[in-house]
Amino acid sequence: MNISASLFDDMVSIPPEGLKILRTQSERDRYGLTTYDPVFEEEMAAIIMKKYGITRIEYNERKATWGLICGRHIQEVGAQMVECMNRVMATGQ
Repeated sequence: MNISASLFDDMVSIPPEGLKILRTQSERDRYGLTTYDPVFEEEMAAIIMKKYGITRIEYNERKATWGLICGRHIQEVGAQMVECMNRVMATGQ
């Protein structure tokens, strides 16, 4: 499942009524929940490449372009950021 062994161990050993909310950054870091996940990134890249019918090279180029063009929307969650990313992945511009 691409999760840390300690997270899995706690998931299966803590009963539902013993729910634990990870409130601090150090708690999330301990389980590896705030770090880069290369498996997830590869899965997302494959989905995007298939959706737009592009190669890995085209994907990498468009991802770099997306960062430059859509960077001003990076803090926004919603339609503007998604629209910008979709346009760049579809057209390269």
